[in-house]
Amino acid sequence: GKPGAWRGPRRGGLRVLGVAGRGAFLWLAAYCLDGWFVSAPPVAYAAGRAGFVKALAALPPVGPESSWRVKAAPGRWRNIVVHHTATPTGSAESIDRYHREVNKWENGLGYHFIIGNGNGMRDGEVTPSRRWVEQLDGAHVRMKGQGKANSWCIGIALVGNFEETVATPRQLASLRGLLAFLLQEYGIKNEEIVGHGQVAVNHTACPGKLFFLDEVLRVL
Repeated sequence: GKPGAWRGPRRGGLRVLGVAGRGAFLWLAAYCLDGWFVSAPPVAYAAGRAGFVKALAALPPVGPESSWRVKAAPGRWRNIVVHHTATPTGSAESIDRYHREVNKWENGLGYHFIIGNGNGMRDGEVTPSRRWVEQLDGAHVRMKGQGKANSWCIGIALVGNFEETVATPRQLASLRGLLAFLLQEYGIKNEEIVGHGQVAVNHTACPGKLFFLDEVLRVL
């Protein structure tokens, strides 16, 4: 053939390679950014109210996710109870397994939402449980004189032991976003958000002496 007969296809191939190369570069950049901003170990803040307030103010509340929104009967949910797992690590899967195998709960994970701390789940990741998706009663709180409290109390647990450390900024940003969404979507009032230890039949420090719910409520 004539010289240059294949120039067109070569140029087209180079264009394809150029697009593919740019795509690979963008994917790599996104992967690196995800690793740096999302998967990086959370910053530790001082163990006290000042450290908690600093962590609380570090990031804006996250926006709602589609998985949070489920159809609920009017008046179904009246309270929100905030917990910690009292463990440095954990995930929705590991806690579900524990609740099934040790607590022998047929429906598994007793909370409606788990918020990760970067150890077992991504830092700030919000995972709705089967109990939330299918609108089942929780298994996370017993209130004096309120035997069926789990039927109207949404349980939110943050992974971590807040007797020893404060929650991460990403956890608190996710908690603020989740609480704001639940208040608006299901008609729950701000004053109906409580810590587990405020209402539990048996004494418990949950969600820990280093978790200052009043500071969270102040910025909702």
